[in-house]
Amino acid sequence: MLWLGAAAYISVAIVALMFGGYHSRGKGEASGVKLPEHLVSHDVGSYNEPEHHICVAYEALFQLEPKYHTSPPNFYKLLNVPLTSPVLADDSNNDSDQDARLRIIMARLEGKMHKLFSERRSLPQGPGRDKVVKAISAWNKIGLVLLNHSIRDVYAQKFGENDVGKVLMKMCGERWEKQT
Repeated sequence: MLWLGAAAYISVAIVALMFGGYHSRGKGEASGVKLPEHLVSHDVGSYNEPEHHICVAYEALFQLEPKYHTSPPNFYKLLNVPLTSPVLADDSNNDSDQDARLRIIMARLEGKMHKLFSERRSLPQGPGRDKVVKAISAWNKIGLVLLNHSIRDVYAQKFGENDVGKVLMKMCGERWEKQT
């Protein structure tokens, strides 16, 4: 249920981004992206480990689209966002590149979320609507990974151009073994 509530916050953040704003990178400098505080702060819920949020996001994606279980995609590729190397905070040219990339991510998430929220509103209670709610929840979790500064940094560092399946098994394998 926490993820459903957070989906609304991400949707609001996406709309807010479309109209401009700023986002503190955590070191006092501002960028052109304004995100909700729960996505910006290092306290992202009851679990502060970025790896936990990454594992949860992939679990939600696998439930939504079982085909990804055998060949998990990189979230950036899933949203058609170019993969880039991690940005150095003191490189001003890269700051604008990072802001542009965040805008692309938010625009792609906004497109998916807008469609899903419209679909949810048009469906009566039942299995069809429940599936849409699960999709909203899954995309919200993916959005948290890509938009939260601390989680995004870990994701970019660990996954980057690496084989997603291998990285996931190292990161989440023990957790998944405990669940089965």
